[in-house]
Amino acid sequence: MVLARFSREVRVGLFFLCLVIAALVYLKWSGAYAKYQAASTSHAMTESLYLTGGSLWQQPFIFTVSYLGDIWWATLLGLLGGGAVMAFFPFGIFRKSLQGEGLKQCLVGTLVATPLMICACCSSLVVPSLRKKGAGIGPSLSFWIASPSLHLGGIAIIATLFSWQAALFRLVLAFGTSVLVAAFIGARASCSTQSPPLESADSPTLPPSSSPLFAMRWIETTLRLAGDLLPIAVGATLLVGVLKTYLFSSPLPSLQHAGLLQLLIVSLLGTLMMVPTLGEIPLVLGLTQLGLSQSSAVVLLYSLPAVNFPSLLIVGRYLGWKVASGVGIAVTGLGFSGGLVWQVLFS
Repeated sequence: MVLARFSREVRVGLFFLCLVIAALVYLKWSGAYAKYQAASTSHAMTESLYLTGGSLWQQPFIFTVSYLGDIWWATLLGLLGGGAVMAFFPFGIFRKSLQGEGLKQCLVGTLVATPLMICACCSSLVVPSLRKKGAGIGPSLSFWIASPSLHLGGIAIIATLFSWQAALFRLVLAFGTSVLVAAFIGARASCSTQSPPLESADSPTLPPSSSPLFAMRWIETTLRLAGDLLPIAVGATLLVGVLKTYLFSSPLPSLQHAGLLQLLIVSLLGTLMMVPTLGEIPLVLGLTQLGLSQSSAVVLLYSLPAVNFPSLLIVGRYLGWKVASGVGIAVTGLGFSGGLVWQVLFS
């Protein structure tokens, strides 16, 4: 059997990881199907973190608590999955699939991540584990970007509530980002002398203080990972909540137009702001009622789920700030370009 070739630790890690993936896939797919059925019946999605009320000083905290409340279980599963990889898998475990910076490796990372359908914050929590165990920068980026942006349920709902053209734009832009852009940035970063170091093959799998018990080792590693990543995510979410208070507390007359500057602003905001899984759809629906143009709506349907400010900070810490800034610029640029193409074809 294939498993017989792995050590006992790796087999235990695979078992724990399969449990996490099974729970994640079940919860995400069942939730996406329920939302698709509801959207098909009512032709609406009304819940949006960005369109809630409250006094001015309360809104950043309401947003932060609401967002973290929406994603806490996916965050927990993402940390548990990353903890299992770091605790039990040896360096180089991904050398046949994710090691390297080619299109093939990025395609594998995209295909692995797509069924998980988690938000960018949650998928970014797995990136440090992948990178430390030998995955290339490009495939790690593919995993991070593909999981939220290639959300199959979201694309189906977009086709139902908006149009099949908008769904196709989302699909093409998201796939291009997770494969082509990730491969390009990964190749450039791997050639840089400032590329972040990997674990060496001779380094210990765990610190000497780790428990010999498999379950305790998994928990300890997950807690260390959470201690490193969660403060960044929470702090950045609160900062975005402050920004949201001033941007979404009233109608946005400057964004109701479809000029070049407006498209660029919309794409940049979509790159930085965060939404929970499928949260971009009710937000864009609400903004279109306030006068948001069709091209701007298409831009947000792509850029909002792809990446966000907290996930860019997490990825920047582990893969390098040039890598994270390159992804942010690419998402903003592709969103802007997609909006222009939409104007040419459908306006």
